[in-house]
Amino acid sequence: MIASVRNGIIENLRATDAEGESAVAMLEAMFEVDSRYRIIWEIGFGINMALTRPLPGNHAMNEVFGGTGCGALHYGMGLTPYTQYHLNIICPGTSVVGVGGQVLFGGGQALVEARPAGDGLRHA
Repeated sequence: MIASVRNGIIENLRATDAEGESAVAMLEAMFEVDSRYRIIWEIGFGINMALTRPLPGNHAMNEVFGGTGCGALHYGMGLTPYTQYHLNIICPGTSVVGVGGQVLFGGGQALVEARPAGDGLRHA
């Protein structure tokens, strides 16, 4: 799924394939119940190298899942106790790239061409 975000608020979601349609539908339903779920409260870098893959199920330790060279970021939505739930959407296989094209975090693969500052790029 791709989220369009402006000033930390999710403005639009779209599925990139059939598998993502149910996730989009669920998040949009949560937005209808409580618009505060549109706010991205946290972006975290997973640095726990002891976990080689996320644990099955709903586990707090998955928030820090990093794996060696995996580049797992997570996005936190919902702010307990103000919302009923706090969601962490974990995105393994993410690279954070500097202005000059160097890998700052993540996969460490041969990098893409240099990008202008502020241009978001996610590698899966």
